[in-house]
Amino acid sequence: MNPVNPKIAQWSTASFGMTTETSPAELENLKTHISHCRTSNGSRFNWSFSAHDIHRFLSGRVISTLLVLLVALAAIVQIF
Repeated sequence: MNPVNPKIAQWSTASFGMTTETSPAELENLKTHISHCRTSNGSRFNWSFSAHDIHRFLSGRVISTLLVLLVALAAIVQIF
């Protein structure tokens, strides 16, 4: 059996009779992990979130988005 380091937060999906709230050590580890991911991925991380936000916005408005695109296309065709 592997020894457990008490200074490292242990992740579990069960509370084992203890409080179900997130511990300060778990929150600190999550904060460190997210900071590391943001700095290591750089602008790709930001673009991913931007693309996800745009997709989420447009997917809920499929018909409206198609109508706007068709009107824009018709306007471009009329100009040329």
